[in-house]
Amino acid sequence: MIRTWLAALAAAALTIAAGYAQDASEAGAVIAPAITDANARALLDAAEASDMEADPAAALAAWTAAFEAARTAAPDETLGLAQIRNQLGAAHFYAGEREAALGHFQAAAEAFAGAEGFAENRQEALGNVGSILAQLGRFAEAEAAQREAFEIRQTLYPEAHPQIARSYFELGALANQQGRAEEAARLVGRALSLRLETLGADHPHSAMTRVSLASILTAAQRHDEAITEARAGLETLEAILPAGHPFIGFAKSNYAGALNAAGRHREAEPFLRQILDERRAQLGPDHPQVADSLNNLAVALGALGRQDEARTLFLAARDIYLASEGEDSPTAARMQANAADFAGPDQLEERLAALAAFDRIGIDDGEDRMRLLSRVAISLANAGRLDEAVTRITQAQALAPGLFPDGHEARLALIIDEAWIRAADPDQQAQALALAAAAARALIDANVLDVDRSRDAAVRRNAARRRALDVAYAAGDADLIIALLDSGGPGGLSLSLAAASARSGADSEALRARQDAARRARAAETRYIRLRATGAGADAIEAASQRWDEARAALAEADAALPADLGGGADGPSLASIQAGLAPHEAMLAFAFTERGGVAAAISRAGMTLDRLTVSEAEAGGHVASIRAALAAGAGAFRSGGRAAETLSAFPAGDAHALYRGLFTADIEAATREARTLIIQPDGPYASLPFSVLITEPAPDTLVRQDELREAPWLARRQATVQAARLTQPVQQRSIARTAAARLFAAGAPAFTGGLETADLSAVLRGAGVDADALITLPPLPGARSELDRLAARFGAERTTLIAGDAATEDAVLRGGMEEADIVVFATHGLLPGELEGLDEPALAFLPPGEGEGAETDGLLTASEIASLRLRAEWVVLSACNTFTDGRATPADRLAEAFLYAGAQSLLVSHWAVRDDVAAEITTAVAAGAPALGRAEAHRQALLAVMDNPSIRGGAHPGVWAPFALIGR
Repeated sequence: MIRTWLAALAAAALTIAAGYAQDASEAGAVIAPAITDANARALLDAAEASDMEADPAAALAAWTAAFEAARTAAPDETLGLAQIRNQLGAAHFYAGEREAALGHFQAAAEAFAGAEGFAENRQEALGNVGSILAQLGRFAEAEAAQREAFEIRQTLYPEAHPQIARSYFELGALANQQGRAEEAARLVGRALSLRLETLGADHPHSAMTRVSLASILTAAQRHDEAITEARAGLETLEAILPAGHPFIGFAKSNYAGALNAAGRHREAEPFLRQILDERRAQLGPDHPQVADSLNNLAVALGALGRQDEARTLFLAARDIYLASEGEDSPTAARMQANAADFAGPDQLEERLAALAAFDRIGIDDGEDRMRLLSRVAISLANAGRLDEAVTRITQAQALAPGLFPDGHEARLALIIDEAWIRAADPDQQAQALALAAAAARALIDANVLDVDRSRDAAVRRNAARRRALDVAYAAGDADLIIALLDSGGPGGLSLSLAAASARSGADSEALRARQDAARRARAAETRYIRLRATGAGADAIEAASQRWDEARAALAEADAALPADLGGGADGPSLASIQAGLAPHEAMLAFAFTERGGVAAAISRAGMTLDRLTVSEAEAGGHVASIRAALAAGAGAFRSGGRAAETLSAFPAGDAHALYRGLFTADIEAATREARTLIIQPDGPYASLPFSVLITEPAPDTLVRQDELREAPWLARRQATVQAARLTQPVQQRSIARTAAARLFAAGAPAFTGGLETADLSAVLRGAGVDADALITLPPLPGARSELDRLAARFGAERTTLIAGDAATEDAVLRGGMEEADIVVFATHGLLPGELEGLDEPALAFLPPGEGEGAETDGLLTASEIASLRLRAEWVVLSACNTFTDGRATPADRLAEAFLYAGAQSLLVSHWAVRDDVAAEITTAVAAGAPALGRAEAHRQALLAVMDNPSIRGGAHPGVWAPFALIGR
């Protein structure tokens, strides 16, 4: 999709050019001195006093009045009127009227041609003409104008001059708009060097050049450099310009754009919304810069799976561009192409219409056309028009070498797209597999030096991964299917596990130091971004910025200490290695949704069975949403009593069976039915549910009474289920400690006083930090203390560290010996970022520090703090609300990921709010049964015990008995 923070580079060039004109005026230059009419001069003085940036409408009115008065008073003063046109064109530009601005700049440039003493005026007008032509997609004309302006400037000024820097900048902007990112980076980098030399680092034009360079670095996939330059430029502009200045708006947009392009959409979203609100307030709802912001936010939302929202925003942006630039607006055409990506049944026609608009307008090269051609090709293939599809994908591939180097992920994705198209023809499946295999393996090669960056890349690559799965399935290539399924899609669990596994070899300390430094830098930056986006005070933002700088310096040190050959992921799995990691009573089931239906692989010691899923991702999402709503209602129905025990919240059994049948086809069911334990690697909406709630046989659409709920054919009745982060997880697991010497670390049941409802969690955070007085008023968890005491009694005092009640501060938990324990249990509130504004990551709630405890703790044990630990635990139990999924199966950081990254071998985590009395029943039963039964079977038996126990109010409802999922054996 087009990212208009890149296209806005030409706008930045013109903005800076207009600034030069104002600087000249401020230095004493008189505009149109030959025009002496008193009324015209008065209006010119008033226009020069206006501020195009702060009040573009007033400035446009002033310059229009001055021009009309001057033209009436002195119609023959062609050169003087041309000077005024230069200013009037800039005023039209600031007001968002690009075509009108272009007309004035062109007329001015023509008037100055050949006029003695007006070379400086001509280069000014030509530069502005080139900038607007570039915005309108007329690149050849734009480059001709800019090069002529450069030649004039070279005769007027020395190399170290701001106007020479301007030419480098404008030519760089043009190269960037045409997809020549590295050339653009060189040219704009030269412009920045000259501006720093001639204007200084604190000049607005130097800072704006830095911001624009960030856009180009983004296009060149140099994301870390882009984010750094964008942030530096933004902070400089905020320090030297008044709040609300348009330059600050450009800088904010480019900073958010750099985050977006790096795949950090969740972090970018609140920042992008802030920018959109500010631009609407400052410029009005129909300004082109508002359209830029709509597009950028839509890119983030689309990447986060919120496709309907994204499409609506793209179309709104298109309408603004059409109104401001006309029917032949290239930017409007690009917005239409973006919207077509999220269209429904008419997707092909919309994409063909967008391509026709590209052809009509003359958008014949660049990344936008390449992307649109590939989308059209996929749609044609879906419609069965394979020959046309191959033609279009070939056209897209012809553009790629001029945009990306060999081996770039965009080029690999195009190769996979061609393979996917050809695989629809049985006669071309061998050719398709040959195309896809090497490209797919290159795309899934994760570097675990930086887990967060790898996850961002995985999100971008996931569509290609899914298409490669379709190709591999059509060709029957089991090895490639295994490799693609093992890569785990965009989820963080798989990458966190891979990062921990990689540390088992040589140079583990250096690798761990680099990984931890990367995560700390990411956490510090995320905190800084969140504070900026939510309007925190200047002191808090400055402190966060300083912490980020310190974290980046530490990361640089860790980089320098890392051996050059360290950092790649583990070797890919094989069927034999996966089978060797399975016990005789186990089977593994991995699956992923694809555009042609999805692929499932069932593996046991006897072999592997492959099949297509029979439920689409959209259908599965609908079923999961229905089930999740019922589970949440069932979980809360008996918190305060008062309802008849025989009548529970209705459970949609029809949805639960549809999910089961969509995954467990006849062949998959036959291959897995006899296994006592199923190890499942899920995808899409299935990741939002514990598999124990699936119903294996046809049942009534809804179940309500306790007896019918208890007697339903739950998968939990038949088999134990374990969620795996990746296919290779069973191989990588250490043996389960079942000896009497296992040590327990248990923490929770903090002495919260109550009074703060969960709906009022926002009170916990004040400004940039935790409000200790509000934190201690979280609801108490009386069942949690009972749970911990029962666990402690099970293990014995000599093998247990118990931190609870008044002692359960975050500081005490961190210093209590958790890293030496074999089993770690937390029983407290789990908080999600969406529940607590200002909380950047999930956290476990404890008491704030007591007297004499570390000032660096605040009571919230966050995911990043957990990830920095070095655990040896073979089992971590998170007996808290919301410690795993947020219900959307999104790839955000979760507590589960942090514990796996820290070294935990398996987890018991919650999918929704857990009743503390039930949590106590389940966790203690699992701890008691695990040594003899294994954790998976012990977990299953614990669920059945709650379900079948009539003394547990509502226990037959899966919302009560099924909140926990077991990750890893």
